[in-house]
Amino acid sequence: VSPRLLTVNEVLRFVRRGNIESVAVLEKEKAEMIEVRVAHHADVAGKKLMHAGLPRGSVAGSIVRGDEVIIPTGNDTLEPGDTIILFIRPENISKIEKLFY
Repeated sequence: VSPRLLTVNEVLRFVRRGNIESVAVLEKEKAEMIEVRVAHHADVAGKKLMHAGLPRGSVAGSIVRGDEVIIPTGNDTLEPGDTIILFIRPENISKIEKLFY
């Protein structure tokens, strides 16, 4: 466990806007794994993943809906209250924040 990475992850969690619940920096800061909650008023709420407008290169790892864990496909709909795990490039974080805020 790297104290530096733990610190970076905690700082990023606090500076990120919206419903981002956790952040982890991956592969020497070339990617981030974020856990974000779908707000009722979010642009992505009620949309299929393939139509949600996620930035190119973003990968959805899972959707948690209540007690159910979904391995998503493009046909899965993002419902308000869902938590989604995304793997993204750091340069795309502002777009993610806008989509889920």
